[in-house]
Amino acid sequence: MTIPISVDRVAFRRGAHDILTEVSLSIGPAEVVALLGPSGSGKSSLLRIVLGLVAPDRGVVRLDSEVVSADGRILKPPEERELAIVFQDLALWPHLTVRGNLAFGLAAKHLPADDQNERISRVLQRVSLQGKQDRYPANLSGGERQRVAIARALVLEPRAVARRTALEPGRSPQA
Repeated sequence: MTIPISVDRVAFRRGAHDILTEVSLSIGPAEVVALLGPSGSGKSSLLRIVLGLVAPDRGVVRLDSEVVSADGRILKPPEERELAIVFQDLALWPHLTVRGNLAFGLAAKHLPADDQNERISRVLQRVSLQGKQDRYPANLSGGERQRVAIARALVLEPRAVARRTALEPGRSPQA
């Protein structure tokens, strides 16, 4: 069985500071994984390495057994990894409608308009936003904006989605 995401003995430094030291992790099909730890413990750095935004100083990252980063080199760029992330601040384009926010990434993939429309309709239904495709982010509730950000990741049909959320001390994560 292929492990969709595998991180093997990854190390990462920023200046004189060790951020990650010999981190290994395997995420199987349909697994949900939470990275927990205090601020500065390397959670975001690990996500950035898996996404291909930065290279590990040492170690190997594999997606479906293919080596995509190794020992200071990015062998497969982020746009070819078929991964998505939903940022804490959501990063929605305020001048684009819900449909425009979802179509943005699809246009970059050069999908035909019919395919884009079909994917957008399907994912809007999945996140219960059908009928709101012509609204702008400012005209949506906070929960609706979060669902647009999630839909923007899902519409690309990635092999994995990461959600970057910070927790304040003493607070539990929200579902």
